[in-house]
Amino acid sequence: MFALPVAATVVAALAGFAVGYPTPVCTNSFVTVTASATNYDLSNGTLPPAATVPVSGTYSIQLRYCKPTLPVPSRANSLQVLVHGLTYNTNYWDIPYKPDTYSYARWAAFNGYATLNMARLGYGNSSHPDPVTVVQDPMDTAIVTKIVELARAGGIPGAGKSFSKIIYAGHSYGSLILNGIMAATPSLVNAAVLSGYSHEVGTGVPTIIAGMAPAATVDPARFGSLPPGYMTTINSTTRAAAFYGPTGSYESGALAYDESTKDTATLGEFITFPATLVPAPSFTGDVLTINGDHDLVFCTTTDCANGSAGSSYYPAANSVEYIVIPVTGHCLNFHHTAPLTYLKIQQWLNAHGY
Repeated sequence: MFALPVAATVVAALAGFAVGYPTPVCTNSFVTVTASATNYDLSNGTLPPAATVPVSGTYSIQLRYCKPTLPVPSRANSLQVLVHGLTYNTNYWDIPYKPDTYSYARWAAFNGYATLNMARLGYGNSSHPDPVTVVQDPMDTAIVTKIVELARAGGIPGAGKSFSKIIYAGHSYGSLILNGIMAATPSLVNAAVLSGYSHEVGTGVPTIIAGMAPAATVDPARFGSLPPGYMTTINSTTRAAAFYGPTGSYESGALAYDESTKDTATLGEFITFPATLVPAPSFTGDVLTINGDHDLVFCTTTDCANGSAGSSYYPAANSVEYIVIPVTGHCLNFHHTAPLTYLKIQQWLNAHGY
């Protein structure tokens, strides 16, 4: 575990941390992805013991590829794949609000990495199929797997090249998908950054679900065309209670921006996410788990409180390490400590030769 400053001094220590990072050159695009998966029968509203329903489809997925702003020769063939969680989209990893402080994509570009950001199936401007029968964890995992395979094969618009080294940084549900990829196709990813994640679910999940409602009801102007199985947080108060740390751990402006650009989540994802908490016994890369200490989704559990990254879930991994960020909630990137989170991820990448 990396040593961190005591919680009371973190925000003060970060004052003035952000510098004027150059704006990367990015390509916004859509790719057509055909994928198949075996989903769950959710007709009873609960998760059955096994997935038994074959599903397939062709979908449009929104991508944002950004080139490094400070090229590093050793990272020329590396790509960071950035995958958001529930109620977010491409804005989570590339926050336009005060980007020198909050944009991880801009930070990564300055450190020599190309990044591939995306809006997952059912998010942003990507396709929005049935939120119960289609947008579940198995299909989510199949879609992201196809996109990573496309990156390895040189098919990402704007990149003009293939990538031999994949660093996957996930947040929350994006990390759940990463864990599923590590289990099913362990050679696809070289380094795994699991943020907002552990292998145990926190006691705050019922509170989070209670603070959500059908997106079409919450914001008819944005989501009025979506069926009721697409959900979102009711307002900024319920969003802060679900995803943020204590008052003072974040800017009111950051929360306001998050609320104004929030996305949805599907009922299918809510019901099927426990199925992703599986071991990945054949994954041989490096694993980092990073959480905020006020994460209601995962850090109210023994797993996070003890700093466990679930090393027993990755017995063949080259390394398994963890970091807990003080004074920080579930959506790490929207907190005052975001630069510290990014710094700790970079220190870990440096230590393992990425």
